[in-house]
Amino acid sequence: RLQALQQQGSDQQYNIWMNLANAYRHAGAVNEAIAAYQKSLQFIEHAIAKGEANLLQRAIRVAIYLDLALLQPGLVSAQLQSSLREEALALDAAAEPASLHMMALIWMYLGDMDKAGQLKQRLAGNCPGFVASPDFAPLNAYLDKAATAQ
Repeated sequence: RLQALQQQGSDQQYNIWMNLANAYRHAGAVNEAIAAYQKSLQFIEHAIAKGEANLLQRAIRVAIYLDLALLQPGLVSAQLQSSLREEALALDAAAEPASLHMMALIWMYLGDMDKAGQLKQRLAGNCPGFVASPDFAPLNAYLDKAATAQ
């Protein structure tokens, strides 16, 4: 199926590779996850270079780089991480569920759990399926701890 998509071309290939990378990451297959994330980035970077990337694709790009930084810290420089934070600030106007999901994950990865929690709360009203994502485990632990401290 991926070979057919590559031959025909598809604007959604980045999403297929990202989902495959997420599956590998959750299964503990780090090297495979890294390779799939990098493949996803090729398609997103191409869309950005052509000026065709939407807000969701730009948010996914930031999230993938942050995923890579967690999987193998040497892959993402401190300078790139700083620019990713700036890009995340520029993308904060996300309103549709998929973009909100990505932005909540981005702020969680960047360590701003309060901001991530606020975005996750906004997401809960729109799409409870995204809120149930296993990617939110660190944020859920933080929010649970904060709730019991009160």
